[in-house]
Amino acid sequence: RLREELESLARSIGGGAAVRDTIEGPVIQLPEKILFDSGLAILKSDGEAALKKIAEHLTANSDTLVRIDGHTDIDPIVKSKYLWDSNHHLSAGRALSVFQYLVKKENIDEKRIHIAGYGPNRPIDSNTTKTGKGKNRRVEFLILPPTTGASNK
Repeated sequence: RLREELESLARSIGGGAAVRDTIEGPVIQLPEKILFDSGLAILKSDGEAALKKIAEHLTANSDTLVRIDGHTDIDPIVKSKYLWDSNHHLSAGRALSVFQYLVKKENIDEKRIHIAGYGPNRPIDSNTTKTGKGKNRRVEFLILPPTTGASNK
């Protein structure tokens, strides 16, 4: 059921949004081009529209948690080197930008959200081609089912 919901959500977002299976469960992934300009962690207007749809899903499923994972390719940061020491910093900055948008603009409870910045460490395609690198620059959302009997205090 969750995978079907995420696939429907990805279709509604468009722009290359997709669902893929991981060992932790299905994730919805948004490519860099939807959310950010190269080397930056400032959300684009298209990115905000996509995140609004993610927020609608989270609001409708208020007992779930979400982990936001930032990913990059292996290319060294050049244009925005003054902002980021490494791709790990960039990926974490992007996950944090998404977190801040969901919490501040869409009123998602911050206790429901975890973030991670993986930099280039979890590629889904080859980093030897432009197409592969483009696929590796993404933000993923792992929707976690509610924990039974656990308190969120």
